[in-house]
Amino acid sequence: MNNYFSDKKLTISLTGEYSHETIIKPGQGSFNIGVKEIDKDYIDVWVDKDDKINWNAFNNCEEIFRPIISPSIKWPRFFSYTGNDIGFIEWSRKRHIEDFTWKPQKEMSVDFTKAIIHNLTIKSDYKLFLSFGKEITYLDLYGNPDNYIIEKCVKVPSLGFYFKNDESKKKLSLPKYECFKNAEELLIEVNPNGVPFDCKSLLQFPNLKLLHLIGNMTNLSYLKDLKYLNKLGFWNVPELLDLPNLNNWKELNKFVAMNIDENAGKRFKEELKELKKQRKFEFASVTKLRNKLWFETEYGLPFSNWNSAMEKKANIIFKKCLKEIKNSLSENDVKNAITNFTNSFNKMDDIETMERDDIYKGLCILMKNSPISIEENVWTRWFDEIRDF
Repeated sequence: MNNYFSDKKLTISLTGEYSHETIIKPGQGSFNIGVKEIDKDYIDVWVDKDDKINWNAFNNCEEIFRPIISPSIKWPRFFSYTGNDIGFIEWSRKRHIEDFTWKPQKEMSVDFTKAIIHNLTIKSDYKLFLSFGKEITYLDLYGNPDNYIIEKCVKVPSLGFYFKNDESKKKLSLPKYECFKNAEELLIEVNPNGVPFDCKSLLQFPNLKLLHLIGNMTNLSYLKDLKYLNKLGFWNVPELLDLPNLNNWKELNKFVAMNIDENAGKRFKEELKELKKQRKFEFASVTKLRNKLWFETEYGLPFSNWNSAMEKKANIIFKKCLKEIKNSLSENDVKNAITNFTNSFNKMDDIETMERDDIYKGLCILMKNSPISIEENVWTRWFDEIRDF
């Protein structure tokens, strides 16, 4: 086998000379820097939250993967970093970053005006005072939006807000973001079975052209005042009946609804049928209409975006294995359950990259329910050894 398609040992000087070693798997485009007491997901190297990071250590890392990646591609393509060193901002001016996820661990004032980061994601439990320049195309903010104080924004990027559920509140909403008032693209995501998001707080963005809403929503009737919408999407929304007639948006030419309230979904299909007689749609789709019970019992499994037949099979496999995992009395019992889980998917046709990722997410959920504690590198190795997708 060509050794370019084998695991690669990477020694890198992140916090000192040759301070870290890790294994890079074939096809891995990401690099994850984590803090042990904070991060639970897969991590390539561990640091302390206040360590100074030598970001220049990543210069020319892609050379270890030649010739299987394009000379124009920098490696890693995607970064995830937990910690308080903001040297990546200055470094991005010399080596443009495609995707960077940052989890700061203290209150800070941070100037991104000169950063060259295409997609910036921030996940903060601390207050941040932020300024943004013109090179950030997509900005995703996770957690309590009150933690993000926007002091300056030269050019408003495409915005995404991802809320944690907060049962102490009756509604979730966005604070007033004066610097983002000219936003044209916005995504909101909340838990479908949790506290609803108040769409009234979106009226502060009168120029929106694209709006994607995911999860439990309320006060959808206020969206009628967003007159310039031409792209509108809903995913995993259990209640949509108070949404205005789709004819309300005269420029609407793309509409997507998936895993939504079945009564509203039937209504949308009728409205789209009439609208298509009046105007040309770039794309229109209403699929996977659900009743309330589905949201209460099925939502949360990672297979909901699969086609219906494959989703049904995947859910059966998952639930069977979940029962086996929960009844495990030994490490060998868990291994047998994972083997059965993986072999069941081996028998399914047409497993592609996205489906493979969803299967792995399902495995992660299973292992969180395991009564037997097993190191992640052990059960991921079992999975990789068995799977042929």
